[in-house]
Amino acid sequence: MTNLPPYSYQVLIRAEAVLLEKALAFLSFVKKEAMLKSMPKLTISGPIAAPMERRLGKHRAQLLFQAPERSTLQQLLQKLVPKIESSLIANTVKWSLDVDPIDMY
Repeated sequence: MTNLPPYSYQVLIRAEAVLLEKALAFLSFVKKEAMLKSMPKLTISGPIAAPMERRLGKHRAQLLFQAPERSTLQQLLQKLVPKIESSLIANTVKWSLDVDPIDMY
């Protein structure tokens, strides 16, 4: 009923910065770019502060993509990652991409 794994697939994008606003701004940019791709049955949650918001003096936030088929997420990432890497805002944060995340921290 909740459509969580193993009935769906997830990709978690994490961002870390000295200021929480920078991490959230980066993830908002990523979300906007993902929404432009108009992938069917894609659910986007966030951006929100991570469950452990501060670690080692840095603020952390995350953005979750979820789809019932892995191919939807693969197509999204093929289009999205080059756009992220070429953006100037990606240089203001440390970010990572986690396919099928085991934890949300």
